[in-house]
Amino acid sequence: MARHSKSWVRIFAVDKLRYTNDPNVKFWLLTEGYKNKVSYIYTAYNCLMAGDLLSYLRKPNVDINIINGAGDLISAMIHGTPSEELEDYKDGSEVIRLYLEELFRIKSLDKQNRLNVEKIKKLLSTKPEDKELAINAGYTDEYRYEMLAYADDILGNKEKLSKAI
Repeated sequence: MARHSKSWVRIFAVDKLRYTNDPNVKFWLLTEGYKNKVSYIYTAYNCLMAGDLLSYLRKPNVDINIINGAGDLISAMIHGTPSEELEDYKDGSEVIRLYLEELFRIKSLDKQNRLNVEKIKKLLSTKPEDKELAINAGYTDEYRYEMLAYADDILGNKEKLSKAI
């Protein structure tokens, strides 16, 4: 049912899949399951958690579909979901780091991933409202500066690559 709908039916179905152990369902949640016609914010947190994005990003040679899904899910969490923020996702800072590392590794940046990196830059450039919460979630000043430099490097390298091609 979840695979064939992109409306509220998918959103409710994804919620029911949050306890899955099936690796095929986990992969689908991270690559397609979060996509719906309402807003990704309604499925992002459940897909991150149920799909175990962190485990996928820790693997060598991450599938491009996982990388693309990671960017979309991080972006949705930056906007905030009805009940969770990126700071509520305990692996958020590590997932951002791994996502940026993978983008740098693959040397290819499509329009959507460029937008996602720019959203990450904006998030990390903004002083957190609750500094203690941000630090506890792994968003220390040092981390933020390091990831901002990484994002700038990714965007800069990709611009040079596309001009050379």
